Order: sequence, then C-alpha cells, then structure tokens
Amino acid sequence: MKNKIIDFQIMKINRNAQKICKCKPPQYEIDTTNKLVQCTKCNAYIHPFDALVGLSENIEWYNEEKIRLNKERNELIEKKNEYIKEINALHTKRFRMNVFRTLQGSYIEGLMPHCPHCSKPFDPTEIDRYTNKDYCDYKRKKSRDEKVSYIVMSKKHPTVHEMDSEWERVEKLTDEELDKEIEKIKKWSEGEE
Repeated sequence: MKNKIIDFQIMKINRNAQKICKCKPPQYEIDTTNKLVQCTKCNAYIHPFDALVGLSENIEWYNEEKIRLNKERNELIEKKNEYIKEINALHTKRFRMNVFRTLQGSYIEGLMPHCPHCSKPFDPTEIDRYTNKDYCDYKRKKSRDEKVSYIVMSKKHPTVHEMDSEWERVEKLTDEELDKEIEKIKKWSEGEE
C-alpha cells in the first residue's frame, strides 16, 4: 500500500473554456421553479450571476431600446389620431350626403324643405349663393361668443369670482337658451326705462 500512487484527478479545471451564450444582447428567460436562467436566442443555460452581469453590461442597449419603443408608440398614437380625424371627416361627409339624398327624395315627392332659422318653406332651386363652411362656423362661434358676453356683461357682479361662475354657466347653454336669456334681458331693460 505504501508504494501505491493515489490519483486525485476526479475533476479537471478547464480555464480556456468559452462562454456558452455569446448573444449580443441576450434574451433571458428566468425559471423560478428550478432557479435557472436560459437565453431564449441560443437556448443555453446561464449562471444567474453571469445573467446579472450581462444585464448590467447591456443596460445602455435596453435604455436605447426603451426610448425607441416609446418613440414608436408615440408615432403610432399620432397615426391613430390622424386616422380618427379622417374617419370623423368621412363620417361627417357621409352624413351630409345622406341629408342631401333625403332632401332630393323629399323634393321629388313634392315636399319643400323648411328654413332652420325662420321655419318658412323654401324651394331649393331658389338657392343662388353659397358660402364657405369654415367661414359660417367661424361666424356662428363669434355670434355665440358675443351672445355669451352680452348676457354676462348685462348683469351686475360684485366679485370677479361670481362673474367667472356666471360665464361658465352661460357658456353651457344651447343657442336657443341663449336667445331666451337675451330676450329676458331686453324685456327687463325695456321695463326699467
């Protein structure tokens, strides 16, 4: 026994071994049951410490990717909003076309449209002038703003806060309600004089 040599080569250390995963950047999947980390690109199992080091080395790439994805998300949101505007414009156009079809059908049946302002019937063939829709919308809004201002300014307000609250109340009124308020104010001012 004294002359017998015992071999201790149960394990060898391979110091020249390469890393199993060489993916740049790696995509890690964490198995919480078995406490393993696997790269989904090359399917290699990685030591958790190496995975943590890999994440910290690639943090700049992840931040850049996050910024890129946020930018892409914002662009998609802008495109979505543009598409919504286009759809709304087409819906409005279709609604107007349906109104004209109804008008045409009614006119063929011998019915005359009524003016939305004075409620008197009129013949559509008598229409001889047209105005830009944007201009009409602008004039209508301006007219509404003037009505709101007239109603608010015709009343006495001891404080600015009361005036602001009255302004908010009047802005919520419909056009018909604004006209009724103006009539009340005119009757009240005529009764005072």
